[in-house]
Amino acid sequence: MARASARVYEAFRAAGVPEQEAMRAAEEVAEGAGDASGLKLEMANLRSELRQEMSDLRSELKQDMGNVRREMSDLRSELKQDTGSLKQEMTTLAGRMTLLQWMIGANTALTLLVLGKLLLPIP
Repeated sequence: MARASARVYEAFRAAGVPEQEAMRAAEEVAEGAGDASGLKLEMANLRSELRQEMSDLRSELKQDMGNVRREMSDLRSELKQDTGSLKQEMTTLAGRMTLLQWMIGANTALTLLVLGKLLLPIP
């Protein structure tokens, strides 16, 4: 860095800048160069941290996707069980409906016979 600031100082002097101003300008340029190298190091560290965070996020995402797939599989099996139970209940209800239809039919037939007996004279 000292060599670079010496060169900057010499360039300013060659351009006709007074000694004090050339010295201050060269020092400021040297400080700016130091800041730039510090920024480069900080950027490299941030880039490394970002890569690590992205890697962590990817692994979390893979784990979460595995959990979602397991949950979906569990829900599918529960749905199949529930569907089977509903089919069984529907079959039971269909049987009861058939029984009720027969009972209504028998009741209607008996009611018609009683009405016929009451309303029609028997010879």
